[in-house]
Amino acid sequence: MPMTENDRTPTPTPTDSRYRALLDVSSAMVEQPTVKAVVHSFRRVLSSSCRLHGAHLYVLGSDGESLHLLEFDREADAPAIKTGTKISRVGEVARVLEDLEPVFLPDVSQEMFKHPELAPFAPESVGRPTYVFPVSTSQQPYGILVVTKDRGQEFVPEDVELLRSLASHVAVALECALARDSAELYQRQVVKERDRLRLLLEINNHIVSKLDINELFRSASASIRTYFRNDFTGF
Repeated sequence: MPMTENDRTPTPTPTDSRYRALLDVSSAMVEQPTVKAVVHSFRRVLSSSCRLHGAHLYVLGSDGESLHLLEFDREADAPAIKTGTKISRVGEVARVLEDLEPVFLPDVSQEMFKHPELAPFAPESVGRPTYVFPVSTSQQPYGILVVTKDRGQEFVPEDVELLRSLASHVAVALECALARDSAELYQRQVVKERDRLRLLLEINNHIVSKLDINELFRSASASIRTYFRNDFTGF
């Protein structure tokens, strides 16, 4: 039986493929909202349109004036900038964080020379087009996302739109990670306070119930050793 027009499956376009990949990233975020998973998805999302040379995520420090490299995904010949590398809030970096709008750099090496920590890697990045995206939510800015392409590659509007969406995904992943860390820290503090109060209650009970001084010291030592994990207690 001949195939009719309605039976034919449309051939996916590059745009369809990009949005399909973005949908996959969103689905993965629901299951495992990690920063690393989102950053490492960039290459797959953009693979239908161009070759991505690198993606670097810098996160603001507690002082708000410095950033450090938290996560990256890059080609083997990309500059080997180490995780933890700190840069200052100057140049285009400051502009992105203040305006919360992406900035295009035709040659990222010029910006790298402004940062002493990145200057040694600038010669390797000459001529590489780069976009710097703000990583922020409605709550606060968290840092920047630096996306670099191979020489001769261009950022088309569709890519910029997708990268902006992915930067938002990264911000949500960061916010979730920070919230999770805060919850774990609070839980540890609650447990520590509970154990401290339990020790004080035990010592108080020993004082009330142990009439012999040596027996009191032995009981108190046992309680203190349980809490502090110490090897010796002297009175």
